[in-house]
Amino acid sequence: MNRSALALVVLVGCGAARSPTAEIGALDLTDTRTPEAIRALMPSTEPGVRLCYEAELAATPTLAGRVVASFIIEQDGSVASARISSNGLTPSGAAADRVSACIRREVGLLHFPTGDSRVGVNYPYDLATTGTPL
Repeated sequence: MNRSALALVVLVGCGAARSPTAEIGALDLTDTRTPEAIRALMPSTEPGVRLCYEAELAATPTLAGRVVASFIIEQDGSVASARISSNGLTPSGAAADRVSACIRREVGLLHFPTGDSRVGVNYPYDLATTGTPL
């Protein structure tokens, strides 16, 4: 079993009044696929997640929390079984559900290098506006 951790902070949005951030946290890997290969592709989800999150902030400016995407990488590199295993966005409701659905879609679009076996990944997204503690 391989285990690795990744901490990456990505600034999103613009403007002095409010600068939303998306912090992508620990990456938990199992099986034989290299963590580096997986880690290298995860930032490609950031632009789509950022757009969804910023759109929801307009109507729900206090929206913040952790969403964990869980998915399986097949041997051919495709993503199967992409789902949200935890939605800790508050306030809960339609805005939180839309951001979670967007994360699931973005993860489902990824394509990884081929490998010897299937790999399970849990990838948390910590979303907050600047100055808003999680």
